[in-house]
Amino acid sequence: MTRRRHGALAVAVARGIPIVALRTSTHAFRFPDDSPSSYKSFSNFGRAVLGENWVSQWGANRRGATRGVIESGSESDPILRGVSDIFGDSGAYETHPVAGSKILARGQVLAGMKPTVAPDTQQRKKRHVDGIEQGINDPVMPVAWTRSNRNPDGKTNRVFCTTMGAATDLSNAGLRRMVINAVLWDFSLEIPAKTDVRFVDEFAPASYSFKGYRRGLNPDDRALNRVLPPGTPPPPSTPQKKS
Repeated sequence: MTRRRHGALAVAVARGIPIVALRTSTHAFRFPDDSPSSYKSFSNFGRAVLGENWVSQWGANRRGATRGVIESGSESDPILRGVSDIFGDSGAYETHPVAGSKILARGQVLAGMKPTVAPDTQQRKKRHVDGIEQGINDPVMPVAWTRSNRNPDGKTNRVFCTTMGAATDLSNAGLRRMVINAVLWDFSLEIPAKTDVRFVDEFAPASYSFKGYRRGLNPDDRALNRVLPPGTPPPPSTPQKKS
């Protein structure tokens, strides 16, 4: 993100705007060491504002999908009203939300890429934060939470964060309903018994990848009732010369 856009976000957060953050929002910024302090502080935006930075990949992308499991005790939370069968084909993150966060759902790592497959009971991983080894689903990592962020300007941001939200994840109605409910909750609007999350136009997301983006597209190409142009693929990686 450019410094100009960062500045606009900093002003908005300072005003106390409500925040709905998806997946890579937890690691949206990484400013170089020689940046002004006001910019560098945003390198910790995930942990300081949303409740968690990116720590490590927990479930493997393209090998272990994620099933959202409603947290015991949070079933009656309005954001989860009408929400069921949460699923995403992206891998889970290691997460340890800050104290005071309310966990809404946890991300069970599956032993495959279909929502019907069983949880992964074989894989073990060492947690990045303390080096302790655990079964990948023992315990299951938080995948959605809310918190109140009291910022230095004395204003409070109402925050919803989920580490799900890759484009393909949003094909799942349960995840879409949770996110839309979170938007309504953020603005203190009434949440229906079952929010309408039908697509208003065709939604055919491309699979996520570091080199999966398409060049030459602009916001107008994504207007309603328009077929998205194919764009052009990214340039191929340049092989590094051996020294």
